[in-house]
Amino acid sequence: MTLRIGPRPALLALLALLLAATGSGRGQDDAPPALFPEGYLDADALTDRLQQVADAHPAAVSLRSLATTREGRDVWLVTLGVRPEDLEDGSPRPPAVLIVANLEADHVVGSQVALELVERLAEPEPGDEEIQRFLDGHTLYVVPRLNPDGADRLFSEPSLALRTNLTPTDEDRDGQADEDGPDDLDGDGLILRMRIKDPDATLVPDDDDPRILRPAKAAEGERPVYSERDEGTDEDGDGEENEDPPGGVNLNRNWPHSWTELTDRAGYSPASEPEVFGLIQFCYDHPEIAIVWTFTLHDSLLDEPKKPASTLADADLPSFVTLSKTYRELISPPEPKEDDSTEEGKDKGEGEDQAPGTDAPEEPAPAPDEPIPAEIPIADGDDPLAVLPEAMRAKVMEAYEALPEDEQQRLMDEFFAASPLGRATMLADFLARIDGDDDDKTKPADENAAPKASGRLAPKATSSLGATTDGAMSEWAYHQFGAVAIASSLWPEPSLPEPAEGQETPPAEGEARWLWWNDHVMGGRAFVPFKEVEHPTLGTVEVGGWRPGVRINPPIGEVKAIAEVQLRFLSDLVGRMATLAIVDAKAEPKGGGVFEISARVENAGSFPTALAQGVTTRQAPPVLVRPVLGAAKLLAGPKLDRVNALAGSGGSKQYRWLVLAPEAGETIAVEAICPRAGRAVATIELP
Repeated sequence: MTLRIGPRPALLALLALLLAATGSGRGQDDAPPALFPEGYLDADALTDRLQQVADAHPAAVSLRSLATTREGRDVWLVTLGVRPEDLEDGSPRPPAVLIVANLEADHVVGSQVALELVERLAEPEPGDEEIQRFLDGHTLYVVPRLNPDGADRLFSEPSLALRTNLTPTDEDRDGQADEDGPDDLDGDGLILRMRIKDPDATLVPDDDDPRILRPAKAAEGERPVYSERDEGTDEDGDGEENEDPPGGVNLNRNWPHSWTELTDRAGYSPASEPEVFGLIQFCYDHPEIAIVWTFTLHDSLLDEPKKPASTLADADLPSFVTLSKTYRELISPPEPKEDDSTEEGKDKGEGEDQAPGTDAPEEPAPAPDEPIPAEIPIADGDDPLAVLPEAMRAKVMEAYEALPEDEQQRLMDEFFAASPLGRATMLADFLARIDGDDDDKTKPADENAAPKASGRLAPKATSSLGATTDGAMSEWAYHQFGAVAIASSLWPEPSLPEPAEGQETPPAEGEARWLWWNDHVMGGRAFVPFKEVEHPTLGTVEVGGWRPGVRINPPIGEVKAIAEVQLRFLSDLVGRMATLAIVDAKAEPKGGGVFEISARVENAGSFPTALAQGVTTRQAPPVLVRPVLGAAKLLAGPKLDRVNALAGSGGSKQYRWLVLAPEAGETIAVEAICPRAGRAVATIELP
């Protein structure tokens, strides 16, 4: 048989721009950066800051509650630019951009970046001409924190990293909700990880760094030592620890498009959560929203969409590819010069499908004489894993090691019980599913660890927009709302300094790279060393690991630089928005008071007035064109024309009307209007 290998993920550049702007790297004598969550805002502090901005700029910023969470917190909506309350009665609302942050509870960097954008845009700098033009003719809606309930668990004691809100959920189906969650065994105010020496162990400390656990290599005679789980006890006496933690529903899995029932963290129905329902209602009340940009743990801008995996409409794909390339150019370092482009000096990138902050490795490049083939012939007697090229074998093992322990054991049992032919089939299927993300099925303390994409089993639905999965807001915004929908993770990897001559080079990949960041940048404070603690039922265990949220959220000092990149991209983005214009408008007398009116309605922006997907779903508003005749009478031509879409970069439609005017000198107008492309009017004086 033949084992078919999918394309290898491309490598993206690190956020070196951010490193240069913030000075994330530090010298030996420099103080380490602030440790998360220092400088970050909880719900009350964020509310105060937003209110301060609104009070300081009452003519530019308005603030209102979009929804109320189950715990009674407000989901705030900030409006900038042309605000609906400032419009005259009957005036159409201008095209709008919607930014939504902090859908996943522990991704609070999204809130901080959104706040930075609000503060910058409330009072644009003199040089921000593109932004000022946008604010003069458009509206910007910002939801800085969609999930205030779950986010506040990071700022509470003990600090707990959740992806979800706090909707009570009976995870173990015992008739009780949230009764057995993580516990702070050592009283340090943090929910960390717990290592247990038990007969069911599957892990051993890594030879190079014992802080890292990896699956034992049974074939090499290694005996497993540890099991690992969240810090906590068995509070309901069912023999399991932490199987029914607080919450909840992941608000980036609760949207109607591709929502999957009976899925962990997706909710009991689409839009079951008040935060999501309120935002959906707002979107449908505001059809002028042309662009939806989410700050989430999944990134559609770093991950350029490609066919056949992408389900973007063919006509829409080029626009999204352009956005992806533009964004990556903003965060990529300049090309190295020929004289300093050594292997050691090259920037290390991140897997194309890699979600933010992950430890997915940069794939080793095969030697010139050992390329990774697209197909591998396997004889019936061959062990398929043994015949894989080394680079691909490493990729398979990385994906395997990222799986939960029970899933590892199940796959291993099935793999070794199968014939070589059966193993080849299983391996081919496994390879086909690599490069996805399944972070929803982790337990709360695990969710502090950055979700994996490269080297993880793919989600059930392949995202058209990048690494997003079933029920994500960006998927709904494109497929059902018909908007340009993009997603940014903001901090996909730790910002590492270039090593000085003679200094240790950071590891290129994996957990070791994060630990290097902890040791050399963060002063060893992001990772809590494991220590022995007495457990009430398990005896002596070891508690330690990554502090909640540190691999999702950068030090606060990096936030301004991250926000600057987003602001630069926003400036580019709004410059591409569809914009109606009327050109070549004129009147030609035909005799007897009859005039021929002609005009061409065109789209001066690079985006179409409606995406192909929006036309298909009929959610993207059409362009409406009409003559405004005054005292004249229409003899021929459309009284009102509906155009589903005008292509970007000059897409147009020519119009002609015959009108009867009582006398020369009458004024006639041609009007074109589209909620997502604005309004254009041309006035013509009859000769």
